[in-house]
Amino acid sequence: MKMKPEILLVLLPLLVTITGCPQVDTLRPSANEPAYLENLLQNRQYKRALQLLAGNPTLDSPANRERIILQMRNFENITIAEAQALQDEEDLAQAIERLEGAISVLPEENRLQPYLYQLIQQRDARLHRNDRQFLLARARYHVGQYDYYQEQTLLKSPSYSQRLRKQLHDRDTDELANGLLECGKQALRDKQMEVAGECLELGSRIRNDEAMQSAYQEWKSTNELLLARAEKTPAVRKTAPVKRVARASTKPDPEQIRQDQIKQYRVETEMALNDSDLLGAQQSLLRLEETGASEEIILPLQTRLGIAIQSRVDFLLLQGNRQYRADAIEQAMQSWQQALRLDPDNLEAKERLERAGKVLEKLRELEDTALVN
Repeated sequence: MKMKPEILLVLLPLLVTITGCPQVDTLRPSANEPAYLENLLQNRQYKRALQLLAGNPTLDSPANRERIILQMRNFENITIAEAQALQDEEDLAQAIERLEGAISVLPEENRLQPYLYQLIQQRDARLHRNDRQFLLARARYHVGQYDYYQEQTLLKSPSYSQRLRKQLHDRDTDELANGLLECGKQALRDKQMEVAGECLELGSRIRNDEAMQSAYQEWKSTNELLLARAEKTPAVRKTAPVKRVARASTKPDPEQIRQDQIKQYRVETEMALNDSDLLGAQQSLLRLEETGASEEIILPLQTRLGIAIQSRVDFLLLQGNRQYRADAIEQAMQSWQQALRLDPDNLEAKERLERAGKVLEKLRELEDTALVN
């Protein structure tokens, strides 16, 4: 019996589904084949590559594991270098995006997490600062426009366009006043008295309600108290002889000297980091820590220096490995010695230096024996 073409068109997809497509299966490598592992590494699927080794004894070898770890470290180093370049260009958004993308393909334990956290803090602080500056700029414009409108109404009746602008202007009053009130309270909590005063002063000119007056009075009393404490001029000193006061005033202030040292060593550390002078950055940071500077100053520099040192040490270890495999043993030892100068407790560099020293000693003994013979 001859089957109709319409029935064949219906049955053909069904037959393909039931029988499968062996041609496609032959093109897909098996999970037990090295080609499958290579495909994962080329696509930077490091998590799946490690899972593959754990579940496949035929592929789980020290060489494969070391190769995956080396590729992950190299990927981390490249990512950190790219993020640092973006950070230097003030492009924190792209730097954060680059780090987040790299972290998504790496196992949980990696060196990118603390750097990402540092950049997110910087971005949030910058956004907060920019938002506050924008709020204050809007408030100044708002107050200026309102004063201008009041001056114009004293001269003549406002036109329709002026009245319309005034209505649109008044719509922003509550939003601006609420923003300035919150800005003033937050700055007051952070002891940023100048910012708090500007926010609350502008806010009281826009909407001088009970909440604004209360916050403004709190700022005023707190500011007066801080100014009184800052003066620190006892009444007894006014009766002292003029010469003694003059000599006392010329004595160097220890706290001012300490603050100048903090500023100097902080700048020196940042400049050394920007120039990739990690040994110099270590020395400057040590001097900064000895001044007793606050954690807000020291911790970001410690984090940045730690990430830079780890990245450089990993690079030097990899470079030494390549040189050692290329029989350039003395060059490899120099690379590992540089790594140890940055990280004196690095066991990997110590072990490889010790092993390379023994190999070099044996080679020299063999050369001496050959010359004698």
